[in-house]
Amino acid sequence: MKLKEFSTRGRKALKGIATITFSKSGCIGLNQKAVEAMGVKSGDKLIFFQDEENPTDWYLQVAQDKGAELRLGSGTSGGLFCNFAFVVQEVFDSTKTKDRAKFQISTQAENGMYAIITKNEI
Repeated sequence: MKLKEFSTRGRKALKGIATITFSKSGCIGLNQKAVEAMGVKSGDKLIFFQDEENPTDWYLQVAQDKGAELRLGSGTSGGLFCNFAFVVQEVFDSTKTKDRAKFQISTQAENGMYAIITKNEI
């Protein structure tokens, strides 16, 4: 696998960076930049993939027929949210995080999947 790195190290502002947030309540959120870059909308579904050979490597794919359904949040951030407690716990376990984790995601799909950049928690 040939991977392209996306990192926020040394950046002071996160504005304009596509991110995904995992919270201990089981909620997963995509910020507005991620929503725009991925072209997702409320009602679309997300499928998550973990690389079994490199368990800290995670990917997501947009689907219409299966997965966690995206919905609008209560705020005006332009982000979308879904609930998938099992995936949240697996991400926490594999990345050694707890309570809340925010990661950058790639803005271009490769083989239909977007990489979640877990090497650098934001």
